[in-house]
Amino acid sequence: FDVTRHLVTSPLAGRVTAADLQAYIATVAHQPLADDRPRWRIEYIEDYEDGQSAFLVRMHHALADGISMVPVILSLMDELSAAPAPPANPTRPLASRLTSAVLAPLAAPAALLRRVLCRPDRHALHGPCVSGHKRVAWTRPIALDVVKAVKNRFGATVNDVLMAVVSGAIARHLESAG
Repeated sequence: FDVTRHLVTSPLAGRVTAADLQAYIATVAHQPLADDRPRWRIEYIEDYEDGQSAFLVRMHHALADGISMVPVILSLMDELSAAPAPPANPTRPLASRLTSAVLAPLAAPAALLRRVLCRPDRHALHGPCVSGHKRVAWTRPIALDVVKAVKNRFGATVNDVLMAVVSGAIARHLESAG
């Protein structure tokens, strides 16, 4: 193992803006990871926007899906803490865990069959055809205290608030697309 084969400095030079980074990620998103290395790579972008830095983490989907990797990646970026790790879900009974372990593989054939037999998706969100070009975008960070204030005001969860924001944005997009 040689960390320099996995943690590399980005080829982007000079002050990198969010637009620069989005364009760069869109150009490399379709490139496969090197076959002669483990299926992950982290690029360090040194001069991102206001003197900050950024990391582009690429990981093969066989390692984990994107959502489940977010806490792992965030834990790598946090400062070390003396707080103990939370225990595994001790409240879930053993019988329930065993049932899940037995039934999960049995669900796969049905899911595969549904996928094979489904008609092509021509939903308004996806457009009439796929271009093959990837685009990347994100928003500026949203202050967590603002999200929590909304959550508390409406008796919701942080996830409820964020999903409502995303739902509203999708609805506005669909309305503008006719």
